[in-house]
Amino acid sequence: NVATTYGGIVRESLEASGYRVAPLTVPPGEGSKCLQQLGALYDAFADARLDRRSAVVAVGGGVVGDLAGSGYTAEPHG
Repeated sequence: NVATTYGGIVRESLEASGYRVAPLTVPPGEGSKCLQQLGALYDAFADARLDRRSAVVAVGGGVVGDLAGSGYTAEPHG
C-alpha cells in the first residue's frame, strides 16, 4: 500500500504548507472499486467538512484516483 511508504511525508508536507489533512487509506486492489469504499469516502468527506474550496489529493494508483475523482465529483459541496 502506498500509504505506508508515502503517506507520512505527503501529510507532513501538506500540513507544513498550512493545509488541514484528513487522510483515508483505501485497501489496495481493484476490489476497492466498490460502493462500500465509495460510501466510506463520502463519510470521510462529510467528517472533514469539505466544501467548494477543498482539495482532494489522491496518492496512489488508478483505483485511488478513480475513487477520489468519482467521490469528490459526486459529493455535494454546499
